[in-house]
Parts: sequence; structure tokens; C-alpha cells
Amino acid sequence: MSHENQTTETNAAPDRRYKIGLNYLSFWANQTDSGTDYGIKLHRRYRDPEGNWHSTDTFRYDDLLAVAKLAQVAHTELMYRQEAKN
Repeated sequence: MSHENQTTETNAAPDRRYKIGLNYLSFWANQTDSGTDYGIKLHRRYRDPEGNWHSTDTFRYDDLLAVAKLAQVAHTELMYRQEAKN
């Protein structure tokens, strides 16, 4: 599993990304009145018959273990971020 740490002032890119194969987990920072809140997005990249890349939030049988591992990473990281706020 690899991760990419990305931050941006405009919040146009995810705060952080992890990937396993073609499955991705992205963290998005959202500013609220009570501070920063984080959301996640799970998606899979694929190529169409013409060779163009696309993303989907639909997963196949052989993606599920990677998705479960990414969900565990999301849970752990969000837990740590929540504890850091307190």
C-alpha cells in the first residue's frame, strides 16, 4: 500500500491518498465552524475499451479485500485525527 500526502490552500485536491492496486482512498478536509472535518472517498480506476482512464465507486469481487484494508486505514487515521482535535 502506498500513500501520497497532498495539501493545498484551495482544498481542490485530497488531503491525503492511499492506494492498493487500482483502488484508492482519498481524505478530504472540510472547514466547518467548529474546525476541520474529514470525509473519505473510495474509488477504483479502470480503463475503457478505448484506453481512457475512469473512476468508479463500484467494486468487483477481487477488489473487496483491498477496499476492506483501505477502510481500516481510513478508520485508524480518522480516529487519530479526531483524538488530535481533543
